[in-house]
Parts: sequence; C-alpha cells; structure tokens
Amino acid sequence: MNRQTFFFCGIGGSGMSAIAQVLLHQGHAVRGSDRSYDQGQNADLYARLQALGVALFPQDGSGVDADVDVLVVSSAVEPTILDVQAGLDRGIAIRKRAEVLADLFHRGTGIAVG
Repeated sequence: MNRQTFFFCGIGGSGMSAIAQVLLHQGHAVRGSDRSYDQGQNADLYARLQALGVALFPQDGSGVDADVDVLVVSSAVEPTILDVQAGLDRGIAIRKRAEVLADLFHRGTGIAVG
C-alpha cells in the first residue's frame, strides 16, 4: 500500500487507536479527533499518540483537509459529526473501522485476541 494519510474520527477508542498505531508503524501519516480529547479527558492516551507522531485536532472538521486520503469512522461515530461532514464535502473516502482492520489482516499473517 502506498503511503496515505488516515484521519481517525474517534481515535480515542481502544480499537481505533490500536489500528491508528499499526498504520503509523507501517509508514502512513495518521491524524485524528475525539470528543474526549475536546473535553480534556484521557490525557495520557493522547500524549502517547502525539509522542508517536499522531496529529490531534478538535472534532470540528478542521483536521480533515485536502491531505487526508481516508477518513476512518467506527459505528459509534454519528454522520452529523463535523469531521464526517468535512470528509463528505471534500470527497474523501470514508471507511469503517472494521473494513480497515480487515484490510490489515488480508495483507499478511495476523493474530487476533478476543
């Protein structure tokens, strides 16, 4: 896969942040937003993500710009969220978390723990 820029709407979720970190380690650029980030919650998680190179934005659509190739959403993300609207307005590919996870497993050997 060519290097892409992924934007995770809801990056604070355990599944979303894990997938974001895998993509980051594969050489992709990763950005994201989360309402808990906007509310000043989970500061340790967001500090770790930023230390890895993840750019964090308020959940107001400002981080979803022309550089974003894929907008990743979970089933918990409502379509009315401004990041999703910005992605739709810009014609950015919107993928569900499960689809991105499936893509990661289809590219090689993986282990899942449930």
